Amino acid sequence: MMKRCIAVLVLASAASCAHMHKQDAASLVGLTPPVDVFMVGGCPDGGSTKGTLVDAEGKEYHFFVDRGLQTKTYGRWYVGADINTGNAVMIPKGDGREEAIRQLCVAWVDREYTRAEQTRLLELETLRRKPYGGDPEYHKWRKQLKETVRHLPPREKAAARLKPHAAIYVLSHYKKNKEPTTASTPTNQPALRTD
Repeated sequence: MMKRCIAVLVLASAASCAHMHKQDAASLVGLTPPVDVFMVGGCPDGGSTKGTLVDAEGKEYHFFVDRGLQTKTYGRWYVGADINTGNAVMIPKGDGREEAIRQLCVAWVDREYTRAEQTRLLELETLRRKPYGGDPEYHKWRKQLKETVRHLPPREKAAARLKPHAAIYVLSHYKKNKEPTTASTPTNQPALRTD
């Protein structure tokens, strides 16, 4: 009986820790959940990553991971601004904010995209990486995406076009288990259709 009570207590505390962990990730970077990814992706230097998270109150959080060749700060994380502004602050190696940013990005993808949509996004990334400029199916999808958001105001258009690309980046770079998970609230993403 005692073993059963301990097992139930451990499971209950693990479940509450998982919920608290998402809140802790947001609070660690000074954001209010839920946190959305406005933009995340590669930089023109060929390897660095920059991104912008937006919290429930509209507060933006910028981050940058230096992966440029021939740099003394390769792999270091900066927060607070884009690296090129000179206002970004390098965080110490192993700082909890690195993992918090990854967790917030993955939680956003899991919240915004169903399992089937995540699978399709990973397929699109595979098509994009094919030789000679990517597979024609990937270019067809990009053209459809552009057409789908054409009528939106400029900022909304940019966000709608960046959203699936940000999700692709998060799925292929930050999600440890590449197997998609089920979104808590399935969404209808017309830009993901291939017909």
